Amino acid sequence: MGGWLILTTEDCRKTYETLLGRGVEFTEEPTERPYGTDCGLRAPFGNRIRFTQPKG
Repeated sequence: MGGWLILTTEDCRKTYETLLGRGVEFTEEPTERPYGTDCGLRAPFGNRIRFTQPKG
């Protein structure tokens, strides 16, 4: 049974590009949402991780 981990970042697109360049496989590209920008990936053990850049 997996869980969620949500992290905040000052620049979601930059975090995405940095991790993508290091070989991280994302399940969702950065997407604009009402609360800010976020993207998703799945950790090797199946946990879902999201990076969120809150609207400021």
